[in-house]
Amino acid sequence: MCAAALQWVIQASARLVARRQLKCQCCFLVAMPATAAAAAQAQSKQSADLLDAYRSKVNAAIQAAVSCPLAAQNMGMSGQTKVHFDLTDGVQSNATVATTSKRPMLDSAALAAVQNARYPAPPKEFAGQKKTMSVLVVLNCAN
Repeated sequence: MCAAALQWVIQASARLVARRQLKCQCCFLVAMPATAAAAAQAQSKQSADLLDAYRSKVNAAIQAAVSCPLAAQNMGMSGQTKVHFDLTDGVQSNATVATTSKRPMLDSAALAAVQNARYPAPPKEFAGQKKTMSVLVVLNCAN
């Protein structure tokens, strides 16, 4: 803690003691880190909730972009392919198959869906940040 901040803490705690809102100055110094930790924890949870909501929108965009190859439709294929990729400001890069459907045609269609999806803009808190995503692409070509 810098000298100016420490001086402010001492003065603030002395004012609270003088107003009898605090028993002693040491209580103020002990309570401060707990309050800061609680604020940091709340901010972390809010950030995680925002990221979860964004991941849901990204997943929906990918599923909307799924296009089954004609051959897969004729054979009534279906499967799931897990794809990892990076996303920065709605721009996808580095897409790779993490878990194969064991059907190369479906894996290629899953990669194409990730590459062709129209991604939503990220929340402003994540603007300019690269986020690594992992999405399970569901392909049901039997219809």
